[in-house]
Amino acid sequence: MQTTVVSAYLIAGVVCIVFFLLALLFSNKVNYEPDKSDVSKRKKIFWIFMSLSVVVGVLLNYFLELRNIRVPSKANDYMFHMGIAAAVFAVLYAGIGFLLSKISKGKKVETWF
Repeated sequence: MQTTVVSAYLIAGVVCIVFFLLALLFSNKVNYEPDKSDVSKRKKIFWIFMSLSVVVGVLLNYFLELRNIRVPSKANDYMFHMGIAAAVFAVLYAGIGFLLSKISKGKKVETWF
């Protein structure tokens, strides 16, 4: 089976989307509190899921693809692109979260940033 670096980006992208949607779901489940403690809970949820998306994306890339590559130069190339994919999708996750929080006035997601 031929592994290409495109799979590194696909895996990282799918994981990023899944964790972003989970962050949306869990953030909307946090009830409003009179003392505004709900705001910090939603921010923590956002950043924890972002961190998890990076870690899970890298781990899935490692276990699903990188371990099966037998040519050292191809493995190094794939590992390089794993890191780039993780960084790119972490930035996209944060950027989309920022935009969504600025667009969603009056909604729970607004408190992410």
